[in-house]
Amino acid sequence: MLSRSQQPVLAPPPRIGPENHSLFVDFDGTLVPLVDHPELVRADAELVELLTALHQRFAGRIALVSGRSIEQLDAMVGPIAAEIALAGSHGAEVRRDGRLVQPPRPEGLDGAIADVRLYGAGHPEMIIEEKSHGVAMHYRVAPILEEPVKRRAQAIGERHDLMVQHGKMMVELRAPGWNKGARSSTIILPC
Repeated sequence: MLSRSQQPVLAPPPRIGPENHSLFVDFDGTLVPLVDHPELVRADAELVELLTALHQRFAGRIALVSGRSIEQLDAMVGPIAAEIALAGSHGAEVRRDGRLVQPPRPEGLDGAIADVRLYGAGHPEMIIEEKSHGVAMHYRVAPILEEPVKRRAQAIGERHDLMVQHGKMMVELRAPGWNKGARSSTIILPC
């Protein structure tokens, strides 16, 4: 490890100007904390005020990016969600200026949800989060379930031709091809 005096001096980052830049902000774990029960997340008044100010300052060039569905984001963020761009379901669904673009629901998702519910019936401490394009299995309140949940998610994913994505204390089954961090999977809507 380099000592502080041996580390290279980096140029300061460029100044972000609302006239030249857009903001893409991750929701869970960035704007709101990760919690034991994900369905209880709500944007507080301070966050709503911040989003409103950023929306005005950046002339509408702000987007929330999330693994959650747009419907979930609407419920959690409130009316300001209708004013800003949203990329939900890991980028599979995008809404901007009231226009929603999304792929068809994955074919195997309903069967996967049924399998997850069946597994969850035997593990009530596991929280099931159904989404428009996926289903998540949260084990945050029961970390001992990590390996069994991961194994079951893998088996369910293989059975229903769905991808397994690992997160913080959870796994999600969803269609492959969408990644909220990859530029190639993002849908761009015309201005």
